[in-house]
Amino acid sequence: MEQISLYLKRFQDVALKEESFFESVRSVIEKECGAIVPAESISRKGNTLYISVHPILKTEIYLKKDRIMASLEKILGSGGPKKLV
Repeated sequence: MEQISLYLKRFQDVALKEESFFESVRSVIEKECGAIVPAESISRKGNTLYISVHPILKTEIYLKKDRIMASLEKILGSGGPKKLV
């Protein structure tokens, strides 16, 4: 039984890392743009970060993309996204 719990713990750690990643993205966007982005609107595929929000907010995020990416790199280091779409 112990081996199964160790195996499942590894997946729990991955889930916590993903949750903290999305929370970091949300907080950086809120800080830089002044808008709250729902967690459901953020997705990640490889090194690309996808944000599905209203076009006005998406334009605001795009205009401040360099600052957002720099802040994410400071917070997340090399594990952060390389591209924002």
